[in-house]
Amino acid sequence: MKPIERYPYMVELWPYPGCGGTLIHPEVVLTAAHCLERKGDLPKTLDIGRHNLKKVVNGDKFDTSPTSEMVLHPNWIVGKCGNKSCPDFALIRLKKASGMTPVRLSNSKADSPKEKPVIVMGWGRINDANDKSSNVLKEADLEILPDTKCKALQANTSFEVCADDLEKKGNSCNGDSGGPLIVAGDSALTDIQVGIVSWGPRKCLGNAAVYSRVSWAYDWIEDTMKNKWGLTLGEEQAPTVVQTEAPTPAKSECKDDPKFRYMFKKGGRDKVGKCKSFSKNKKTIEKYCKIDSVFCGCKKMCSNCGGD
Repeated sequence: MKPIERYPYMVELWPYPGCGGTLIHPEVVLTAAHCLERKGDLPKTLDIGRHNLKKVVNGDKFDTSPTSEMVLHPNWIVGKCGNKSCPDFALIRLKKASGMTPVRLSNSKADSPKEKPVIVMGWGRINDANDKSSNVLKEADLEILPDTKCKALQANTSFEVCADDLEKKGNSCNGDSGGPLIVAGDSALTDIQVGIVSWGPRKCLGNAAVYSRVSWAYDWIEDTMKNKWGLTLGEEQAPTVVQTEAPTPAKSECKDDPKFRYMFKKGGRDKVGKCKSFSKNKKTIEKYCKIDSVFCGCKKMCSNCGGD
């Protein structure tokens, strides 16, 4: 089990739209385009370097930066890439530079040859039998699959790469989208991000997943940052911030997410409910707030206002 500060570049897009991302420059986050397709998908703020989504714990150093704008890869066609492979890349500009350590990006396909050990991480679904996600950052050890096996999954190996856990212990899943696939170094400073969680089967455990190949989009990332924002990819990496106290959430953040939805049973039938669907009485609230996704989406109802 790695220390909670091992991945200071990890970014959460939770509870909505329920994705991950990586800090690649003090002012830029890299994620998947499909995480930001809909109007309002861009979170107003992003926590960078956070390990535990549910509460602030000792040693979990992170910072919070407001967002400015997002850019999707020009070959990602909104509404038309759901059933076919498209370059699944997006950039988010931060209004305030983060003090956390950015991750280095792969600029060569040679960084991810077949059988290369890699690590994927995120807060996504952890059980094929339900939609339960994780409060703490999880990771899985995988290896890069040959292009022949990747093509058999209907992936486009020019801009996608596939990885799997041959021991069938873990893989990326729903809610991990946008997060990194890395070749691990000795520390965050020497890690190299080779992929972005893009898509895979509903049954995650024991099945390969498809990742956007970072080296394919390296030039686009570099040019977009320079031409649109005047920023240089690969600038001197910022030191990890030492934060002794948790940031105090703004009152505006202590509210139920109006876009939150959860499938629950009522009268033996499946129903989609908002936060108010669970707020009938104390017993109902306690029952549903034990579910991680409800706890994250219904902050006001569950009294999740930055505390325990």
